[in-house]
Amino acid sequence: MLFVDRTAQMYYNVISGFLGFCVRDGVLSRNPATTDRAREPLPRDDQDRTQQFWTPDVRRQLVEYTNERACEAIEEDGLDATQAVQERAFVHVLAYTGVRGAEVFRVSGDDREGRQGLTRSRADRESWTFP
Repeated sequence: MLFVDRTAQMYYNVISGFLGFCVRDGVLSRNPATTDRAREPLPRDDQDRTQQFWTPDVRRQLVEYTNERACEAIEEDGLDATQAVQERAFVHVLAYTGVRGAEVFRVSGDDREGRQGLTRSRADRESWTFP
């Protein structure tokens, strides 16, 4: 198994685990990481990509999908549309920042500084940063 394959599998496991907690805690109704499509093998090619494993077209489709979901939720639920809006924000962070999974997801038992994941309490809303 290539290093990239192991890294992708580790990211998948972290994301799937996080989404599993979200389902357990009632934040999500289902874990999208457990679908057959999510478990398909990664495409193999040597194209230069600006984001890990996402072609520009896939990134555009994912961003458009979450934008549409967030807009629909806002139209239906107004200020109570937090889940769809948070999912949209999260996808935008992953799609446009080049951030690594280890930088945004907390790994249980890893108490090193900077490894707490993205949390609302860490967000500086005035400077739009996560210190």
